[in-house]
Amino acid sequence: MEQNLDVDEIWRALKPWGSYQIRQISFLLATNLPSSLNLLAVVFIGYRPDFQCAEISPTNHNSSINSTFDVTYDECSVTMSYNQSNSSQTITSCPNGYKYNAHDDISFVTEWGLVCGESVKVDISQSLMNLGQGVGGFLFTGLSDKFGRKTIHVSSHILLFILCLVTAFIPSYVGFAILRLFTGMAVEGFLLTSVTLCVETVPMEWRFIAEVAGITAWTTGMVMLTPLAYIMQTFSWRYLQLLLALLSVYSLVEYWLFLEQPASSCSLYLTIL
Repeated sequence: MEQNLDVDEIWRALKPWGSYQIRQISFLLATNLPSSLNLLAVVFIGYRPDFQCAEISPTNHNSSINSTFDVTYDECSVTMSYNQSNSSQTITSCPNGYKYNAHDDISFVTEWGLVCGESVKVDISQSLMNLGQGVGGFLFTGLSDKFGRKTIHVSSHILLFILCLVTAFIPSYVGFAILRLFTGMAVEGFLLTSVTLCVETVPMEWRFIAEVAGITAWTTGMVMLTPLAYIMQTFSWRYLQLLLALLSVYSLVEYWLFLEQPASSCSLYLTIL
């Protein structure tokens, strides 16, 4: 059986920019927004405001000296100076936690105290996100060829919606970090198939326009994140995370909103044969 199918000839015969192509690409570009929003959300949900050690009282410090003392609060330590003995002692960790120049749940950093010695956990969570992207790129590229772009695109988007929703209610850092890994995988699978579906909707000579449109939609999502975060700044970071999840709620019906592209359909058909 002849397997050399030139789908571009079909697109040329049907007009490169017909109403079908415009509708398909417009919808796919709109779906690009959640991917960039979730990748960069850590800038706001992981925001670290200015902080210092919370105040302590003399009874919180193991000392038998009852003389006048001065206490200096730094970011990660407390220094107590005793005037009577002309000596001082530094407590390396903040015994009463931290005091932030913002409400305590403005970000997961402030909620879980990921500052000073714990600050590396913020970088770890984002590194896990990046690792997930790498795994997702490797995994979903082959799966989209085997099962079709549309199937993997919608599945990844639904997975992204579920993960973002669960993240908004996760009670611990460990669970949050694990979810970031899988979120990175879902974002990459969702994004790669979205881009591929866009460029496969038009013949080769017009694909650069589809690529530019995809980049524009991606950067638009980045720009949207700032005003959204500004509006939500007085609320817990969980509300911003919940809002990002709700932007993908339409993924539950997305399968019926657009069609598989002919190039992918033909490839899938030939794979089955």
